[in-house]
Amino acid sequence: MKVLVISSCSEKQEDNTLPACKLYIGGEHQYIQSCLKRVWSAHQYVGIIIDWHLVSTGHGLIHRERVLEPYDVSTKDSQILKSKKLHKDIEELIKDYDLVFFLLGKPFYQGQGLNKHPFKVSDEVIQIYLICTRTNGYREMIPEDLLNCYAVELKFDDGFRDIRRAKGFAFKKLCEAACRDGFQVFEDVKNDPQKLIEIALQEN
Repeated sequence: MKVLVISSCSEKQEDNTLPACKLYIGGEHQYIQSCLKRVWSAHQYVGIIIDWHLVSTGHGLIHRERVLEPYDVSTKDSQILKSKKLHKDIEELIKDYDLVFFLLGKPFYQGQGLNKHPFKVSDEVIQIYLICTRTNGYREMIPEDLLNCYAVELKFDDGFRDIRRAKGFAFKKLCEAACRDGFQVFEDVKNDPQKLIEIALQEN
């Protein structure tokens, strides 16, 4: 199975030129980076491919190893988040995967208007959008009327106390479960995306 993670850049950055995975130092980004490193080094990591790309306010869709200089482009000022090129780049990328996790913020969904212009890919490409519903109007931006699109709501009331980092935390728990219980958990979540909430909130 081929799995893709698409996450956001972070405002907090190192002061020197680095690969994207090391340049950004926001809390949620660090969750994703640390858990993927653990997955890639796991001894049972076979029969599955997990890739990681980011959406940068200054550069668009980038691979985790792309080398970047520090930059200062806010989500409010970024024209890239509204661009058709970003939409095309993501659509082209995700078509080759079985399971795609979107760990992105509200400005991305606002800019791309996915509820009206979803990514046109095969129904076999399962798209899971992790969203924090403490932010009003978030869920309505996800194209859930399509067979292959699922919004997984991470609610403060359900136990996600650090809601700012909830998406990264939930994905981290999924990776921990994969390393502990076997990589079948990715297949389980593909078949039942809401299972991700149960995994994220379970005690180790």
